[in-house]
Amino acid sequence: MPPSDLYLKFLEVKPDSQSTLQFANRFGALGLHSEHFHSDDSSVQFGESAGDWGNAVREFQLYFGLWQMAEERNRIALSKLLIQVGAPLQNEAFKSILMRNIVKTAKSYVVNRINQHLGAGVRFILPAYQTCFRKDCTGRTRPPKITAHVSWQLLLTDTRGRVSVQMRLMPDTLLATIWFQFADLVCGSKVIRPCEECGKWMDISENARKASKRMHENCSLKRRMQKWREQKRAKRNHPGERLRPVG
Repeated sequence: MPPSDLYLKFLEVKPDSQSTLQFANRFGALGLHSEHFHSDDSSVQFGESAGDWGNAVREFQLYFGLWQMAEERNRIALSKLLIQVGAPLQNEAFKSILMRNIVKTAKSYVVNRINQHLGAGVRFILPAYQTCFRKDCTGRTRPPKITAHVSWQLLLTDTRGRVSVQMRLMPDTLLATIWFQFADLVCGSKVIRPCEECGKWMDISENARKASKRMHENCSLKRRMQKWREQKRAKRNHPGERLRPVG
């Protein structure tokens, strides 16, 4: 099972081959359309395009930033991000409606994009990918098909002798899982806050005392080790000095 904060880990990926490959080696393929290519020994291989990965990373990070700016009601940043997602700001009628409630407009763009990722749709295969330049190539791409990115199943739970049945949604790809977790954040089921040490986002949804979660575990360990080294250094520099109580 992927971690519950996978969407925040995906947020830190850079849209380049090295960073996306590190993420893929750790969590797996996104579930994008696989293109076929030929290795050095001319055998047919299938893999996801690094360019498609870069586009997926940039798109998610853009809409995540759009939602955060909407939550902070940052109108200047929202205007710039809405241009990047394709909002027709050059249309005066749309612009007048937008400026009345830019926060609502921005959130509607985020919700629509999430629905596009999680809803059923058609996967299109470009004509250039249906044939290969090698005459002896036997690789064949799969035809377009209807896909559902999120399925569901019933889950039977037993809590202190009380049996209940709940419905659980199941994303079928890693990319759908990332957008599904983002949807939980948009719906208010997840809570995030920036780490006081590194400044990166952390998911505190499962913490009983959310106010006490101020930094990542690694950042907390790093800070404690830093304080310990400083104390050892101070003791080494002043070996005869004793601490005196104040009062």
